[in-house]
Amino acid sequence: MLLAACSKSDEAGAKRERRVAVEVTPVASGQVRALRSYVGTLEASSRFTATAKVSGVVEEVLVDLGDAVVRDQVVAVIDDAEPAQTAVQARGELAVEQARLKRAKTALRLAEAAQTRAREMHDKHLISVAELQEAEAALAAARADVGLARGQVQRVGATLELSRIRRGYTDVRAQWPERDGKQAVVAVRHRDAGSTVASGDPLVELAVLDPIVCAITVPERDYGRLRVDQTASLTTDAAPGLRFEARVKRIAPVFDAATRQARVELEIANPERKLAPGAFAEVELVLDEAKAQAVVPRSALTRRRDRDVLFLLGPSRDTVKMRFVEVGLQERDRVEVKVEGPPLTGEVVVLGQHLLGDGSKVRVIAPEPSTSATVAP
Repeated sequence: MLLAACSKSDEAGAKRERRVAVEVTPVASGQVRALRSYVGTLEASSRFTATAKVSGVVEEVLVDLGDAVVRDQVVAVIDDAEPAQTAVQARGELAVEQARLKRAKTALRLAEAAQTRAREMHDKHLISVAELQEAEAALAAARADVGLARGQVQRVGATLELSRIRRGYTDVRAQWPERDGKQAVVAVRHRDAGSTVASGDPLVELAVLDPIVCAITVPERDYGRLRVDQTASLTTDAAPGLRFEARVKRIAPVFDAATRQARVELEIANPERKLAPGAFAEVELVLDEAKAQAVVPRSALTRRRDRDVLFLLGPSRDTVKMRFVEVGLQERDRVEVKVEGPPLTGEVVVLGQHLLGDGSKVRVIAPEPSTSATVAP
């Protein structure tokens, strides 16, 4: 009898020991966002190059790498000796042509007076028709001389204006469309004082860094869920510990044939210039968001019969019930789950569920506290 009692006691103890140790957590509710992570490249929102419009020697470059520049600011000066000399020469030629025009106008007045007298004398039969025609021909020639002199004055005047414009080009200005902002920074300095440049040579390259752009590529499965002004955030090794808010600015209308991905540009405010073009960035893009009735940790999910399931702790906290679920939005380690039938409430198993079945006996254990090493001062 004593042996039988001991045997039954051992069997009961063994059954108690076969309870599966599990960790649980409450089912939550709330806002869930569908996030996708991408690696992007930071780019300037706009880039411009200040180029020489005249040939010559660079007298001075007035800005350096990283300097802030406003629209229409002079960034370099080119020697203006040649256009200045051209202007002096044009002013001299203009004075000569104006004198010629004045003389031609005087000759025209004399020719007009002579033609008037000739006509009066012809009407009185004092001169012949040939003499009248000679006076009229002289008047026509005088008029042509005035027209020619005026043309010469206009030609030389245009040359003088061109020389003035070219002289103005010796002050190289930073110019870009007003829509691209009021301020840029010097990204590249191509020339130094003393350099000889030709028309079209780059002197200073400028970049608009506020706002700055992050370019990513997205696959086909995410493309249809994109829209302009969607929110996102990004981090970069160039600014450790900081997270920057971003928004979708542009979405390419075509896919790259080689990668089957589309380019998407995000815009980020960058007033302190903590983000720099060329750096990599890790981007989290919000593709969708919704208020979920049931949210569980991703670790609560497992597979049974090729479907997602989780195990709900029973009222007595010693058994579990298996529930088939449909996975909705996923935000990092949080997952929206949808079920048929009664809503999910209570606690779900997050550790040990791979050993469970519907109705399994469990023993709830507290999660182990996280330990962190301390460094002695």
